[in-house]
Amino acid sequence: VQVLDRLPEDISKEVATRLEPFVNGPRVMTVIEERHIKVIVAGEVQRPGSQELAGPTDVLTAIANAGGLSQFASESNIYVLRRTPTGAHRIRFRWSELSRGEGKASKFRLRDMDQVVVE
Repeated sequence: VQVLDRLPEDISKEVATRLEPFVNGPRVMTVIEERHIKVIVAGEVQRPGSQELAGPTDVLTAIANAGGLSQFASESNIYVLRRTPTGAHRIRFRWSELSRGEGKASKFRLRDMDQVVVE
């Protein structure tokens, strides 16, 4: 069941409808739990440091919460460092894409313990 951007009542109704062939008069309650993620924003931002964000969220939000880019920031050298079981990955972004919500920036979401680096 797709739950993103839906009300709990609508989710419950859909699950109940899908259960009807198997359960007589199903009653479903949906509970939404907001999960926070911890990210580190470093480099040329106004307030570098650790942030706890309602996740998943985007790179632009993390930079905005750090006070935005500093006057020395390179708008073409913004990275997310992500550790996975297969190793560390460096994912590059440009400020123009982030600020307009274009390209991969529009779909990319930060995960717990990601590091945002602005050079």
